[in-house]
Amino acid sequence: MSNHQSNNNNSALATIQSLPKAARNLIAGGLAGMIAKSFVAPIDRIKILYQVTSAKFRLRDVPKVAYSIIEKEGWSALWKGNTATMIRVFPYSGIQFMVFDYCKTIFLLRDKKEHQQLKATAATTTYADVAGKRHNDTLQNHGTIDNPHSNTTTTAQHHDNSSKGGLSPIDSLISGMAAGSISVLCTYPLDLARAQLAVLRKKKKPKDVLSAPSPTKSKTNIDKLGIGSTSQSSRKGIGYVLSSGFQQRGLRGLYRGITPTVLGILPYSGTAFTINEQAKLKITRIMHREPTTIERLQCGALSGLFAQTLTYPLEVTRRRMQTIGIVPTSGSESAAVNFTGVSQLKPSVDELPAEQQQQRPQAELTSQQQKPITSSQTTTTATANATTSSQQKSTVKPPSMMKTMSNLLEEQGLRGFFKGVSMNWVKGPIAFSISFTAFDTIQGWIETESEKEKKRFTGVQRRMTNKMERRITNHEDGD
Repeated sequence: MSNHQSNNNNSALATIQSLPKAARNLIAGGLAGMIAKSFVAPIDRIKILYQVTSAKFRLRDVPKVAYSIIEKEGWSALWKGNTATMIRVFPYSGIQFMVFDYCKTIFLLRDKKEHQQLKATAATTTYADVAGKRHNDTLQNHGTIDNPHSNTTTTAQHHDNSSKGGLSPIDSLISGMAAGSISVLCTYPLDLARAQLAVLRKKKKPKDVLSAPSPTKSKTNIDKLGIGSTSQSSRKGIGYVLSSGFQQRGLRGLYRGITPTVLGILPYSGTAFTINEQAKLKITRIMHREPTTIERLQCGALSGLFAQTLTYPLEVTRRRMQTIGIVPTSGSESAAVNFTGVSQLKPSVDELPAEQQQQRPQAELTSQQQKPITSSQTTTTATANATTSSQQKSTVKPPSMMKTMSNLLEEQGLRGFFKGVSMNWVKGPIAFSISFTAFDTIQGWIETESEKEKKRFTGVQRRMTNKMERRITNHEDGD
């Protein structure tokens, strides 16, 4: 049976290896992203809850928040929205790595052609010099003959990034920015659904609703996160969220918050790929070998730390734009539920801020709990809600990026733009190190034999180039 399973595995590997390189990079990148995101999903869940509410972030409260989620919603709630994340991250990460590798290939081919042209020019110049000065003082002018060749070779080596196995910083930045922006535009609706699902709460049992705290009772900081609060649509899936958003505002409803996302992904992805690529290239040049797994993890962690800190304010803005109305962030935004595209997601009484709870009469709550609902009343209410929703659809618009940032600045100050950033200092290095390393590993597994042979040849060529550079440097120092 083990032989049969081994044959099946070999057959599957052969099938994958027969695919075009772009498709294999898509698979490797998608799997790498899924692995990385699954590791950091609980951190992401807690971080998003802080980003989209008015609760003050304190790192020491994170374990308490995690315990509260587990106690009220179960262990699986730490991964709530992770299914949508996996559906999103496979194409997102796959497209990102595929586009980056494609851009990298184009730049390296360009550099290789430039290098070959410079070598041809250098060889022609050297031959002409030797022929013209054959009968002159050859020994005296030996350095003059060699210098043009040496200088041209040095220039060629500057352009020959392909022989050194990597991109220049500018090329890495351009490739990373292209990879990030294209992947975001292709998968943004899935990210929107994932953010909304992450802040949905499981519906309480009837006894919990009846024993809800008094409207006059003030909330603690952790209570403001709304963990375990009532939500009639908590069991709705990604399809429901996407269809509701599309019905409410069309394609624009599926791309709410896209502006800060694109503005953030350009430096985010560009910085991450550049630092990771240049760090690995530096190790290769210094150590004269490929980076080890530990070194790749360290390069990825460094890139994640810098990239996520640089673009964190735009991430907070994006999350708030995506989830306004799904969870109340302040008294002024609690009414924004009209345009969220998920009409059933109005917060319950115990989710509202304390001042709004006090404004709602206790008698109204009691009458609503005790008053029986007839079939005709249900039908009438549903019809009225549908009419109101259709009217609001054309008149109410979500706030712009600048308005969202202005509201956040007014409510929480500059600190609000960095709320939860310390969690990113934990999550970012872990996610990036796993993602980049997993991609390199999986990509190596599914490479064809010809690609592996070419990589080995490139490694030998790189070592020879490094030796020649050291000899030239030592010779110049000796002179």
